[in-house]
Amino acid sequence: MPDFHRFFWWTKNPNAIDLDRNERDVALQVINYGGWRHWQWLVNYYGRERLKGVVREIPETAFMPRALKLIKLLFGIKKLKYASRSDYIRAKKNL
Repeated sequence: MPDFHRFFWWTKNPNAIDLDRNERDVALQVINYGGWRHWQWLVNYYGRERLKGVVREIPETAFMPRALKLIKLLFGIKKLKYASRSDYIRAKKNL
């Protein structure tokens, strides 16, 4: 497993992140900030179809533009959910 600590700067203990329970956050952070080897690990860990399902549930505005282009291409996704970034952040805080 590659070192993921840098992707979870917002938590005090990155080792405490449950990869299955927090799959959405893990996928988003790795897709936005990871390199190719991180992406490969992500697909190997979650499986292509599960990861594709997770990605489809994340609003398009949560992805960085360069990551969004690549993830759509790799998974053959034409369109993702749309939500403004501020709506997405508000929703996460209210959970």
